[in-house]
Amino acid sequence: MLKATILLILLNCLLLLESILTPTLQPIQKNIALLETGVPALILIADVPSDLYRDTNTKLNSSCYSLGPFNSQKSAQKVGKRIRDYGLAFEMRAIRSLETLRYLVYIPPLESLAEAKLTKLDLIKNGIREINIITEGRYKNAISIGFYSNLTQASRETQHVRYLGYDARQSEEKSPLEVFWINYDEPFGSNTPVMMWSHTIAPTAAIQRIPRSCG
Repeated sequence: MLKATILLILLNCLLLLESILTPTLQPIQKNIALLETGVPALILIADVPSDLYRDTNTKLNSSCYSLGPFNSQKSAQKVGKRIRDYGLAFEMRAIRSLETLRYLVYIPPLESLAEAKLTKLDLIKNGIREINIITEGRYKNAISIGFYSNLTQASRETQHVRYLGYDARQSEEKSPLEVFWINYDEPFGSNTPVMMWSHTIAPTAAIQRIPRSCG
């Protein structure tokens, strides 16, 4: 009986000693203080109101395009009216550029008229017919081999003459040109039929619809 009492006292002493030596665990604070003062506390994204992240810029819901080039202001205005009647705003702008009218294939000025005449005869012998010798000006004794309406034909003839051993070149004859473009925005995915309107109003123009920044 005495041994049992002593054992019980020892166990109680051990429990008391363990409670003294072991630190009490503190609950983790939800908001941990920052080390630097003046810095706002961080909050979870889940606690942020959803409308705080809602973008109010309607441009993000639009597709923006440039339509053109139109060869006349009247045609561009007609297409612009179709766009406006469709419920969309548009802006028209004019751009000045140079239009290529035709391409010239030629041989640069030779040293003498006699050499130019011999070259002309040789070209005729090889099947080239549209040949003229320039007899005055800065291109005196040069040989004009002909004008072409497109670059492919001009390049083909240039390569042919070079194959015959002559320094054939090509140049562009240009004229000032003013063309018109239409900028417009449409709701994303609406596919406004601007190309159909353009082909109906300006059937000979090479109209393109080019995406642009909505900024």
